[in-house]
Amino acid sequence: MIDRDAQSNASQVTEANHRIANHLALLACHVRLKGAELVRRDPPPKLADLSLLLDAIGAQITAISQLHRLLSSEGTESSADLSHHLGMICSALGSGVSGDVVIVESLASDCTIAPQHLLPTAQIVTEVMTNAIKYGRRPGRSGRIVVCCSKDASGTVLVEILDNGPGLPANGLGSGFGYRLVQALVGQIDGAIEYRSTNQGLTVCLSLPLEETKADTEIPTPVGAGAETPKLHVFV
Repeated sequence: MIDRDAQSNASQVTEANHRIANHLALLACHVRLKGAELVRRDPPPKLADLSLLLDAIGAQITAISQLHRLLSSEGTESSADLSHHLGMICSALGSGVSGDVVIVESLASDCTIAPQHLLPTAQIVTEVMTNAIKYGRRPGRSGRIVVCCSKDASGTVLVEILDNGPGLPANGLGSGFGYRLVQALVGQIDGAIEYRSTNQGLTVCLSLPLEETKADTEIPTPVGAGAETPKLHVFV
């Protein structure tokens, strides 16, 4: 019995290590893509933009480390507490912004998702929040970003990021790198995303899938400057 339990625990840790290695590969791909986008940016990025990016990457590394502990102790069939991780992202990004931006959290306690969806979801939220910090403010007004996580009657987990900025420009969402990256990540987890723009600001609503989706096992590769859509892959 002891040997059997030991083998089971060893197998559980091995599987957790495998999944975390794949998550780190996905994060490394994300960092390379962001780095390439910064190099191509004209004018060059400001110091505040680079600091915000580093804070975002740090929050995602922390999320992966906590996910590793979860998988190692409770197994790969466990659920990830999305609200907890969104709170860490809010804290990380909030610590690096000036006093004229306030981040408000409204995170329900029952927002659990499949472990393989955690990192892509964290990357989507980080990208949207970063964009709101940079552009979601009106001249002469303090910025306010509200991050909500809840579960609807069907059990679908909903994440909303609201800002009080000017909303989308007249030409809409456009086709910038950040937008394409978010769309690619949403597609990989079989989620849905909606952008609601009014004169009161922009609301981005992300709906996460009810059931676990079949994961892709292809290793992610960086995207060249001329690529239309970043190719990112979700792992188990």
